[in-house]
Amino acid sequence: WGDSENAVWIWDSVLRSRPYIVVIAVNISRAYLEAGNASQARLYFDRAAKLQPTAPAVRELQAMFLIQSGQYPQAAQIVRDLLQANEHEDTVIRLTYMLGAATRDWQLTIQALSLRIQNAPTSVADDWVNLGNVYNKADVNDEAQALASYRAALNAAPAYLQGSVWARIPPIYQERLRIASRP
Repeated sequence: WGDSENAVWIWDSVLRSRPYIVVIAVNISRAYLEAGNASQARLYFDRAAKLQPTAPAVRELQAMFLIQSGQYPQAAQIVRDLLQANEHEDTVIRLTYMLGAATRDWQLTIQALSLRIQNAPTSVADDWVNLGNVYNKADVNDEAQALASYRAALNAAPAYLQGSVWARIPPIYQERLRIASRP
């Protein structure tokens, strides 16, 4: 992702010779979405949905279109269904996180971050901090889980990142972590 124009050109040429491969139509649709061309994205989405309406990649793309049109509850149901079916692709998890954060559905956000921690070891410290921040929100207010998440972030961070992770932890929790680490 990132070079949508070339991606579309390549995938479109492959799709011409393999018109029934759903994931190619999905990728073209995503590239058009990324480029801001919703009408072209919709054409390729419709093509993919006609071939395999229940394919996870198609359902994920459907959720993206629902989000764009402000239909958050329907999009949330799709991502919950995908997660329930153990569709834990990185794109599904990122979409779940984005949707949960945007709609303040903290349980969905917690679920996405928990899955990222399990499946994406390169961002574990950041994800633990983000999870702690969710637990620290006034409408979640789970101090024990927030503290445990911040502690896990520090434990997961390599030595050279300890300072930057520490700086992202709210001061009240920094103090609690200091007190807990005293002999």
